Amino acid sequence: KGYKYYFDTVELYFSVVEYKHIEDSLTKTYRDIVANIHLLTTISNTGVKYFKHLNPELSVYLVRNGVDLDMFKPSDISKNDEGQKVVGLIGNLNSNHEYRGLLNAARELKNIRFVIVGKVHGRAELLDKDTKNNLDELFLLPNVEYYEWVTVTDLPSLISTFDAGLITYKTIKHDPDNLLNTGDSLKKYQYLACNVPVISSDCQDVDTELQDGVFTFYEEKELKTVIEEVVYNEKKLNYRALVKNYDWDLIIKKILGHVGQA
Repeated sequence: KGYKYYFDTVELYFSVVEYKHIEDSLTKTYRDIVANIHLLTTISNTGVKYFKHLNPELSVYLVRNGVDLDMFKPSDISKNDEGQKVVGLIGNLNSNHEYRGLLNAARELKNIRFVIVGKVHGRAELLDKDTKNNLDELFLLPNVEYYEWVTVTDLPSLISTFDAGLITYKTIKHDPDNLLNTGDSLKKYQYLACNVPVISSDCQDVDTELQDGVFTFYEEKELKTVIEEVVYNEKKLNYRALVKNYDWDLIIKKILGHVGQA
């Protein structure tokens, strides 16, 4: 309040499981925000529609997430010398994600190493029984390595060892109360910036210029096949080049450009 221009990149937090219990309060907060600002940016088309619905007179722009291309870049660390393929998953582990397909894939693809990095949320509302059981079984597999934490400065080197990076959010089809296409995973940009292809559920929109680097699965049973197709694909693409227009400096300039036009 009180500013001529106010801008932020807002995700619809009430659509994810962590915040369902305060949905009414968040909805009121969003209504207060859009009634008192002149400009807003959001990271999804769903967000644009939502905020325009709350205030049709408000200037709302789609501005995607980005990546620090100076930090996230291919490391000199080579892939596994023995030729073993590596599939990585990075991010908080909770009930917003579907792990059954990953568990089944890891069981069957014994020659592929799976690296999982992320804190397991222990509260009941964040980790239902099925999700916990799937993760517990996953961590026991001999071809799965689990790390609770890796520093952000070490992430580029770790990601560079991957042959594919995973995004496993639940989809609208499988869980209409989760994410609702309001997200824009930062990991997608970080994987690509390190020249690693992305394997993702159909949970979020993918910009046209990124589609050559994002391989989508629609059912949990499809994940194994998609992993095999991606990691054993001999076609060499420059995945990093796909995110050249998503550096944070360019994203900030885009936001400031909208501010200048408001």
